[in-house]
Amino acid sequence: MNSPECDYYAVLGVRRDASAEEIKAARRARLRDAHPDANPGDPAAAERFRLVHQAGEVLGNPRLRREYDRAAPPPPAAVRTCYEVLGIAPDASGAQISERYRQLVRAAGRPVPGRLKAAYRRIGDPRRRAGYDRGLGSVTRGLLDDIDVHVSPDAASQGTVSHPFTVPDRELCPQCDGVGRILLPCGHCEGRGRWRGSAIRCEACDGRRTDERACFQCRLSGWVDATRTVTGRIPAAAGENARITVHDDLLGVITLRLRFARPGGRS
Repeated sequence: MNSPECDYYAVLGVRRDASAEEIKAARRARLRDAHPDANPGDPAAAERFRLVHQAGEVLGNPRLRREYDRAAPPPPAAVRTCYEVLGIAPDASGAQISERYRQLVRAAGRPVPGRLKAAYRRIGDPRRRAGYDRGLGSVTRGLLDDIDVHVSPDAASQGTVSHPFTVPDRELCPQCDGVGRILLPCGHCEGRGRWRGSAIRCEACDGRRTDERACFQCRLSGWVDATRTVTGRIPAAAGENARITVHDDLLGVITLRLRFARPGGRS
C-alpha cells in the first residue's frame, strides 16, 4: 500500500486498536454526517464523504488494515489529550478533575489560559466526558440516552436524511470560567500577597493574592444549563417512540426517542 493521504483512524474518530465492530459503527455514523445531501451548500462535504468512505473501506478490510498500519505514520506526538493538559489520570473521578482544574486556574491566574478551559470543557462534564472517552477508544457510551425530541408526524412518516434535534447540554459558567467561585484581588493586600512595603505574607489570602467569592450564577457548580443542536437521520415510516442513534463530536453516541409534535403544543 502506498503512503496514506491522511490518518484514517482520525477520519473515523476511532483509536488504532478499535475493534471491527467499532470501525463499522463509526463509518456508518460518519458517512451519514458527511453525506452531501445532509450538508447542502457545503462544497467540502463531498471530499469529507470520500475520505470517510475510503477510510472505512481500508480499515474495514482486515488485510488492507494490516497493510495500512504498516505504511501509516504514527500519530503526531504534539497532540495532547485533555487529561494530559490538565495533568490528571484518565480514570480520575469527576470531583478530582474539577478540583485539579481549580488548582490550575488559581496557579495560572486570570484570564484563564485557553488550553485549560478547552480541556475542562470537554471532560469536566460527565456527558461530554463520556463522548470524549469514546473518541479515545473507551468502551464508555455517551450518557444521553432516550432523550425525547419532538418531530412532526409528516417528518417521521416521510423520513429525512438530516434533521436537527435540540438536546440538553451544559457550558462553562461565563462568570467564573467553570471554577464555581469568582477570584478577585485580595482587598487586604491589593493583590500583592504581601503587606505593602513588607515581606510579610498577607494573612487574609495566605499569600495567594486573590480572594474567592461564591459564584451565584452557577451556584458554585461551575456550569450553566444550555442546549446543543445535533443532526440525525429519521428513517421513513418512523413511528412515535421510535429510537434513533445520533453521533455528535462533543457528546458522543446518543439515543433519541421520537415524540410527535401536534397542533397546540400537545405531544
